[in-house]
Amino acid sequence: MNGRAFAGNTRSLSTQCWTIGLTIGIGAFAHVAACTRDLEGQPCPCAVGYRCCAGTCVSEAAFCPENAGDASGTTSIVSVSSSANSGGNQNAPNPANSGNAASVTGQLGNSAGGASSSGGVAGASGESGDGGSDGDGGSGAVTSATNGTGGTSGTGGTGGTGGTGGTGVPVLTHAYDSQRSGANLAEAELSPDTLVASGFGRIATRQVSGAVYAQPLYVPAWTMGDGATRNVVFVATARNYVFAFDADDAERAPLWVRQLGPAVRQGDAGLGETVFPEAGIVGTPVISLERGALYLVALQNAGGVLQHRLHCLDLATGDELVPPVVIADAGFDSRRSAQISALLLVHDTLYVAFGNGILDEGGYGHVFAYDAATLADRGSLSSFEGMHLGPIWMHGQGPAWDGTAIYLAADAPDTFSEADDLGSRLLRLQPASAGFGIEDWFLPSYVREQGWTELGTAGALPLPGSERVLAAGNRAVYLLDKQALGHHSAGDSAIVQKFLVREVGDACAEGSTCNRIFASPIVWSRNDDARVYLWASNDVVRSFSFDRDTGRIDCGAGDPQICEPVSKGETGAEWGAQALSLSAAGDTEGTGLVWTLQREADGARALSALDAESLDTVWRSAPDEFGPIFSWPFAAPVVTGGRAYLATKNGLAHVSEGGGPALAVHVASSQLVTAWLNNPTFNLLGLAISKDGRNFVEVQAPLETSLVPPVLVSDGGARLFLARVDAQRSVHVLRSEAADFEGARAIGATGDAGERQALDARTSVMPALAFGDGRLFLAWRSEAGDEVTVVSCPADGDFDLSRATRVAAAVSSQPPALFFSHGRLQLMLPDAEAQIAVLVSDDAGASFVPVSTLPIDGQPATVELDPTGAGDPDTYLFWFGDAMTLASELRLLTGPSRDLAELRREELDWAGTSVRLSAGPQPVAATTFRGSIYLGWNGSIARYTPGELVTYGRTAEH
Repeated sequence: MNGRAFAGNTRSLSTQCWTIGLTIGIGAFAHVAACTRDLEGQPCPCAVGYRCCAGTCVSEAAFCPENAGDASGTTSIVSVSSSANSGGNQNAPNPANSGNAASVTGQLGNSAGGASSSGGVAGASGESGDGGSDGDGGSGAVTSATNGTGGTSGTGGTGGTGGTGGTGVPVLTHAYDSQRSGANLAEAELSPDTLVASGFGRIATRQVSGAVYAQPLYVPAWTMGDGATRNVVFVATARNYVFAFDADDAERAPLWVRQLGPAVRQGDAGLGETVFPEAGIVGTPVISLERGALYLVALQNAGGVLQHRLHCLDLATGDELVPPVVIADAGFDSRRSAQISALLLVHDTLYVAFGNGILDEGGYGHVFAYDAATLADRGSLSSFEGMHLGPIWMHGQGPAWDGTAIYLAADAPDTFSEADDLGSRLLRLQPASAGFGIEDWFLPSYVREQGWTELGTAGALPLPGSERVLAAGNRAVYLLDKQALGHHSAGDSAIVQKFLVREVGDACAEGSTCNRIFASPIVWSRNDDARVYLWASNDVVRSFSFDRDTGRIDCGAGDPQICEPVSKGETGAEWGAQALSLSAAGDTEGTGLVWTLQREADGARALSALDAESLDTVWRSAPDEFGPIFSWPFAAPVVTGGRAYLATKNGLAHVSEGGGPALAVHVASSQLVTAWLNNPTFNLLGLAISKDGRNFVEVQAPLETSLVPPVLVSDGGARLFLARVDAQRSVHVLRSEAADFEGARAIGATGDAGERQALDARTSVMPALAFGDGRLFLAWRSEAGDEVTVVSCPADGDFDLSRATRVAAAVSSQPPALFFSHGRLQLMLPDAEAQIAVLVSDDAGASFVPVSTLPIDGQPATVELDPTGAGDPDTYLFWFGDAMTLASELRLLTGPSRDLAELRREELDWAGTSVRLSAGPQPVAATTFRGSIYLGWNGSIARYTPGELVTYGRTAEH
């Protein structure tokens, strides 16, 4: 890890230093400024959290080649090469000593078989940089760099063929860098002016397995296991899955998928109600480009024993590079610990922080250190001077590194005791290389005076180019001296500054949630100041100016306890922003965008982009267009290379009023079809179709009636089947080759004599349909309610009544359900005891064997979704519960299992109040369309997302 780090340098960054700097992305590096010499001949320091590499400031987490140079003014051109070396990482950066001494490197592609070309950038002296040579079999586009002061542009070398050039800067850790600035200062494509003009919008949605709490990570131009060079997005889920997606090809299956053991779910190992219905991977992983590794912590249910395991995965293949290790220490209990905080990687050491949160009960915090090469234990912290460490969650942010020390905010246990608990404090830690211990701390006076949990809801922020660290809590914002955090003092008199983001008044009483800050602060480091962004609950986002010369936030001429913002936003939110991030082209005015992920007062969620200077809204997504976002989203929007990546939790999003409890997909025309009773007085069928899953067009339905809601099913191709019950309680089934059922024909039956006849099926409740192995299956409950009949027919034939199977069932007025999976037909029979019996047939419905009973108090709808493409899909079972009451609630069992008895309860997050809840027992239908699950019941259609990655960028029409 070569290169000089100017962390802790208190000298103001001179204008000369910053004006010669460029903000560009180069392969594995996030460049924020040139670290040559200023006009006085002094080395220009990098911002805190960055260090000098090849004459350019790079993130502390980035790899710096051994001969990349330091701040001496000698600059090397660095290329990313995939040339194999003995026992080395093919993606490891290799230096190519070209370019002039005053230039900053241009953006590089990645070579699939040799060195990529590199473009030089003119230096401050006015000399042009040298263009690189053509790559030999390398990747695509190389960007020519911008003119230096008084000079001409260097000429970019021509990229090779056979791969994809790097687009955007790498995002290797939570909040872009180890400093946790929350800012990508190398975003050249998006700005307030270009965002709308570019037709920015949703361009891709990728389903994953399990809710996503961890922030997605991004690596450009990486050579994957198949030898191709791609831009890759990595997503980890609470179901212990890790996905590697091609960032540029939404239709491509995941590049690789790894499942790291069974995740812990409510009900497992004696667990009751938990904070996370499913808790596998929650904390954001971290990437080492030097080692080609992705590090993460997964909570696993190992045969009833809960274990947190640290994994090291190969970026190219997902394989384990090092055997995983079980995290253990005296006093550490995985049942009472949650790994929510993002991982930190500095100087080849991993830091993993824990807080309480798996069980809804108190617990203490722990911090572990591990060797990044071997995963060997390098120490742990759980106490200091006899006091227990408070739980660490910081809304998902990781410990912050300023180049010298680690900063984190610890929450307080349920019962806080100042004498025993090191909670509700900001802590400064020595790194493992210096002894790994707690050096200093700060306890707000409000905690001692009022017993109010103050810090820990948001992460710490070391401010760039200064000796200050900022902490935001439940009531106030604190600015502290890194070298003397202040411990505890009356009225917080021993600290640098304390202020509120808004006045405490009748509408915002002291001790209320008005000033609570959940989204960690972010900072835009600029020439003359640093702009800090804070969003408190029941407020709008506000920006404040940090003066490096005075080391204080400029609060204006008013009350120093209530800071006057430089600007503030337009739209407030009950809980403030759930997550914040920033993108800008260095410190160039007019390029900054603040990206917010917020849950508004009406329950809707939205992704917004604000002008970073005025905080006016520039762009906003349609509410809930990408599905729900968890009310505690730890994953801030990731913006790089002209795109925004957003991860979402599982839950429901409203699609359409109208429609109903029959849904199917006509695959041949790629249309979603819904059927319902659109005229209850006359029991007429309604029919509507949609090409996008959002906008439905009602079409002329067959002029048929039904006493009960209709049922729809698809054969997975060109055929649709619809079942109804007429006024005489006879079941009828239609077969259609068209999505609008034009030309649909009735399916008849054949008896013992083989003659075609009407289907002799009578019932007073909904029948059930399923399709599998080329056959359509139909089931109906007898009018007496004590027997269910199952028949089948070929996709283009009639039902064979001579092969009908009759199954005795408990007397119930609830209809049966059918589900075909893995070559087996499963029959579900609800009874009057608020449960269903599951029977399985391995012989196409000729016989059934009881296998389990599920605690389901309504008619179930079952569907499968296979986001991994591995052929072993997750199963989702929906139903309206409390069937005997007037107020029903949609419920869900789910799990990656072929056995319905292994499914577990999962909470449904409603993405807005516009989803119409059922006012009594209602049937529900489920189908998959465009990678999502769609649900229909009487009066509403909703889209369920099991967790997804949404990509925003320039839309095709632009």
